[in-house]
Amino acid sequence: MYPQAELDRLAHRKRELLCSIRARREALAGHVEPVLRPILWADWAYTQWRGIVPAIKSAVAPSNPVVTAAPSSITDEWVGGLFRWAPVALNIFRSIL
Repeated sequence: MYPQAELDRLAHRKRELLCSIRARREALAGHVEPVLRPILWADWAYTQWRGIVPAIKSAVAPSNPVVTAAPSSITDEWVGGLFRWAPVALNIFRSIL
């Protein structure tokens, strides 16, 4: 078996390592919060947007014939491109978050 002095020394070293690990974790947590702030803001904004979209849809529903009227060709191309690429951009945004 090991001598008691050796076991005591190992136990003391283990306590020191655990304290060091705890201090490093706390320091890392302090550094991570400012880095994550923009991501948390984007997540909040996305959540707010998801809450607003149903209200916008219900507000636009009565004007649906006006919205579906034939726009000019330049506007049609621009809006068509926007609606074509919006789901792709949204999926990329979701995958980042």
